[in-house]
Amino acid sequence: MRRMNRVLLAVSIAALAAGCGRDDSGEPIDGTIAITVSGETITPDVGAAIDDPDDATKALVILGTRDISCSTRINSRLAAGTYLTFAIDRTMGTQAGFISVIRVEGGSANLNGSPGEVIIDGIADRVTGSLTFDTTDDQVGPITATGTFDVRRCF
Repeated sequence: MRRMNRVLLAVSIAALAAGCGRDDSGEPIDGTIAITVSGETITPDVGAAIDDPDDATKALVILGTRDISCSTRINSRLAAGTYLTFAIDRTMGTQAGFISVIRVEGGSANLNGSPGEVIIDGIADRVTGSLTFDTTDDQVGPITATGTFDVRRCF
């Protein structure tokens, strides 16, 4: 868990330095994943499963509203948008882990995370599965993410 928090902290620090003016490109995803923040539903449309630089047995899945692709790295800057991140074992099945929602807006980033459940259904050219995540932010209220995901495998 401590290593996972370092990974997510690195992503959020990169998000703090995010620049504007980037396009909305990225690796297209499929699925039904929806993130809800303060009653607003956000649907990620790009994402990738990339190497976890701290653990060769794991991958980091990043879903977002812009600029996530196989070239994304743990220290990549995040453009303004909403992102869902979690680490997975490179095996199929139910996995408990730390899931986070990162919101980048107006030159700053907000990170909310908590333990959640991820089910990996397939790992081939793409990583497929589903997840359930629920936390509460003192300022914005409930934050949830649920649904299925299908992202390009980049590891």
